[in-house]
Amino acid sequence: MHTNLSMPHLRHALNRLFVHTQRIVPFWVFQPGFRPDGIRRIVLDRADAPLPGDLKSGEVVNVSLNRSAFLVKDINLPSKVGGKAVAAAELKLTQQLPNQGSGMLCRLGNFERAGDQITLTAFVIKQRAVDQLSDRFHRQGVLLRTLRVDGMSGCEPLVDNRRMTDRAAVSWMGGALLVVLALWLLHVLHVRADNARAVERIQELESAKIELAERAVEISQAKSSQVANHQRLTEDLNRLKQGRGRTKLLLELTEILPNDTWLTEFNLAAQTLRISGHSSHDIPELIQSLLSQTWVQSAKLDGPIVMDRLTGQSRFDIVLGLQAE
Repeated sequence: MHTNLSMPHLRHALNRLFVHTQRIVPFWVFQPGFRPDGIRRIVLDRADAPLPGDLKSGEVVNVSLNRSAFLVKDINLPSKVGGKAVAAAELKLTQQLPNQGSGMLCRLGNFERAGDQITLTAFVIKQRAVDQLSDRFHRQGVLLRTLRVDGMSGCEPLVDNRRMTDRAAVSWMGGALLVVLALWLLHVLHVRADNARAVERIQELESAKIELAERAVEISQAKSSQVANHQRLTEDLNRLKQGRGRTKLLLELTEILPNDTWLTEFNLAAQTLRISGHSSHDIPELIQSLLSQTWVQSAKLDGPIVMDRLTGQSRFDIVLGLQAE
């Protein structure tokens, strides 16, 4: 058989077929679905920085913003907040930002524990700056997959479009599952044709069923043990609440002190409690508020009141004498 099609002509015909097919089938079907790590990564110094000049329409990119593009703040918390550290840090950050963080995007990272203190790093950026950056990519026809803080892989992305950009992976995985399902059906037909192999398979399934039943018993026993441990922990917590410990004093101070007052030091020794911090509130009024509590016997300043010129707040050291139990 002879043909007049040379290799260049064949390549041109295939390209035309591909172009016509793209007009009917969505473009993301033709993107490889199993190589997300191969997506181009771009690092920008700031949100309004110029985009690379070699971007192509339809290209998918992961973008990272340099730390210098953010307002970076360290949030210090007592380690006793435990699993509520993120919520407490977000609340504290909201109180520190203008307009309680309205129009801002905040992401937390760098979770560090040192002694009885937890430190989280907050990255703050204007929502408008992120929207404008996303719009610039959109106008060039570039698909922004994720926008992150550079070097902070543990942080939640500022922008996450993976549901849209990674649809190819879902399509390819669906095709792979169909292939696996077809092979499995062929295997089932083969097993049904061979009675001896079918009997062996049933025996294997029965053995697996027994193993699963034994595993279920083990899981049930483990669950019962966890319930017992939980009950013991609940009893320990109840005993802790009945006494006047550090946690109870800290909770009571939190309810007494105004919202514009922050504690930086909390030391309890016998019947003496020493607290240090800074406040926009009148310090003598703060002492009178503490003296009105039934569990406070005395309250006095342990040093001068110092005005912080940077924040406009007063720094204080107060020694509390506690009532005997």
